[in-house]
Amino acid sequence: LEQSIFAMFAAQEIVPYPEDDIGGDLTWTRQQDLPVGPVFSIKTNSRYQIDAIDEKGGARIGTISAKHTGDIVPMPPPQGVPQELKILSSDFAGSSSAKIDLDKGYTITKANDIRLSIRARVVDYSSRDSLERGQEQVSKVSVELIR
Repeated sequence: LEQSIFAMFAAQEIVPYPEDDIGGDLTWTRQQDLPVGPVFSIKTNSRYQIDAIDEKGGARIGTISAKHTGDIVPMPPPQGVPQELKILSSDFAGSSSAKIDLDKGYTITKANDIRLSIRARVVDYSSRDSLERGQEQVSKVSVELIR
């Protein structure tokens, strides 16, 4: 469980662009299913907003903010594993901000503040013994483009 939670914070510098046109309110939403190891996945809902567009050195720089929520869903155990994971309670939420070069499409800076808490029970199929564990994690990640 712990390995899976720590593994989920890779590639946080990415801001997923909208799949459709951005509306007049300069917002878009994105749903993603993020597998976290073989144990569970996080079904995320993110709402992105372009807060400002500035011109610097001939480049259009967008300032983007986002709010993230999600549900944690157990994955079926791999073949031959005689245990089952039951999620008893979970919470996934956070926010992020970024500066993007809108013409070239790359991230200049990004900061994430993500909170995840989970309480789960592992049940052994044959003995029906169970083990309950919980974990809470706050991740604050900041990345910058270095040239």
